[in-house]
Amino acid sequence: MESWAGAALLCFLHHTGWTAAESQGYLLSGHLASAALLQELDDKETWHRLGVEALRQGNHQIVEYSYQKTKNFERLSFLYLITGNLEKLAKMLKISEMRNDVMGSFHNALYLGDIRERIRILEDAGALSGHSVPPQSIVVQRRNTGLA
Repeated sequence: MESWAGAALLCFLHHTGWTAAESQGYLLSGHLASAALLQELDDKETWHRLGVEALRQGNHQIVEYSYQKTKNFERLSFLYLITGNLEKLAKMLKISEMRNDVMGSFHNALYLGDIRERIRILEDAGALSGHSVPPQSIVVQRRNTGLA
């Protein structure tokens, strides 16, 4: 739906006595086809509520968009994991590295199954310093003992 149509609908709802909160509620409660209208209501709380409602209704495209608008990187990464979108999950790893988000980087590497990247992240964070046994040899030891 185009912006002028969205503005017209919001104007109509307001003109008929609906408050801004009621208008948002109308759009959120089962009327997700009107999600483009929420671009005019560009506040974080509205986008969060839209994401919750879209998730409840199973509309992962709108969930993705609302997580992007609210910069909810953790939930966005998990959404990409459960929808199998590994390409976007790899982009989330790069974004978390650019943001210097160590935990986000580690989680994304974990979701991707990238052992080497996890080791690199832990080394960079100093979590492996002082250990006399290199992490690669731990994997070999587990294989030899049948634990891996």
